[in-house]
Amino acid sequence: MAALPHRTKNRFSTVWTKWSQFVTPNQTAKWALITVTAFAVISDTMLLPFYPHYFETVFGVSDPRVTSRYLAVSCLIVILTLPLWARIARQFGTLPVLMISQLAALFASLTCASAETLNTLLLLGWLMVLFKASYLLVYPYLLTLESSSKQAHTVGLLSVVVHLGAIVGALFGGSILQLSDPTHAFVWMAVGDGLQTLVCGWLIWRVRPTPEPTPATSVSANPVWSLAKGQLALVMWLFYFSAYLIRPFFVEYWHQLSPDSSEVGAAAIFAIPAAIAIAALLLERSPQQPPWLVALGRIPAALLIGALGFMLQAQPEGHWVIAGRLLYGWALFHATVKLDLKIFALSRAEDYGRDFSLLHLFQSLGVLVGAYAAGELLLSLGHQATFLIAGAGFLLTMLLFKRWFITPLPTNLKESHCDHR
Repeated sequence: MAALPHRTKNRFSTVWTKWSQFVTPNQTAKWALITVTAFAVISDTMLLPFYPHYFETVFGVSDPRVTSRYLAVSCLIVILTLPLWARIARQFGTLPVLMISQLAALFASLTCASAETLNTLLLLGWLMVLFKASYLLVYPYLLTLESSSKQAHTVGLLSVVVHLGAIVGALFGGSILQLSDPTHAFVWMAVGDGLQTLVCGWLIWRVRPTPEPTPATSVSANPVWSLAKGQLALVMWLFYFSAYLIRPFFVEYWHQLSPDSSEVGAAAIFAIPAAIAIAALLLERSPQQPPWLVALGRIPAALLIGALGFMLQAQPEGHWVIAGRLLYGWALFHATVKLDLKIFALSRAEDYGRDFSLLHLFQSLGVLVGAYAAGELLLSLGHQATFLIAGAGFLLTMLLFKRWFITPLPTNLKESHCDHR
């Protein structure tokens, strides 16, 4: 029996050797990190639609401002710590930082499951978010493993992974709240953190990926790019503010419209935009897209469609809400992916981490202000008015994007500046 572990180790080494003959270390790292990202999204989105329900069920607190402030402070923590994680990663390497921080997140998640008071949970939850924020470094790190010609495909693939994970996470979270102890959700979050820790360790000691070499460029020295990045930051802030304004309270809104709906059923309605995002990516990969469909996927058209989706969701009838979720999902996919591509189109590969962190700051600020405003708007105006405000935000985002990124530029900049519309 003592020889069995040795034979197993030899068999694993043989499989790994054969795998390495066909797949480069960077490709192995890419698919490993994408897979783990899926588990991370699932674990992190399990409670996102259900925090109002969780706080009321576990602690007897129904004030929507508690959810808003918890999510707002969580966003603030991400804003403050992501640049710090990026700086630490530049010194010690992305994968070692991820491995240690996700291990710490694992223990924080487990302590959240045993929190006995709301204040304790809030503090432990914010500690958990502090460590989980480091995983956003995966996004720019993955792009350094790819040549520039493949980066758009990777961005689209990551978007699908995020949306698919959101579907599974919402359904899984709804099942936990409906069939089990709600605190078990944090235990499953810890499982996701553990998987991330193991995979990062494996990549460090076994795969050893290396960033792709990048040609020297003087793009960042051009003052037009700093102006463009500032404009993109404002567009992103407004887009994320509007897109996430109603998100924490949508399940609650659906239960008001459909009181007999189960948690899993409400989660399915919540997840409709993620399913549409996956369908949109498959359509975008089709080589025979009709021109009108391509036009509907450009950022201004997508934002207009999203505004209409918000307005439909404000109607107090289930079929209109479902129709609005469909339109919102189309807009969310196309605007998110193409705005993210703008970041990397305006940046050099060696600056991806820094620029992504800075622009993610404005994304997070949008989510932060949206999360904080949501509770106040719900108390003063109600759910339907909140949808209408979000729709107006999409319309304003569309106007700003058209003004700054589609207005004709000098010939030497036009092609680069308007690539991702």
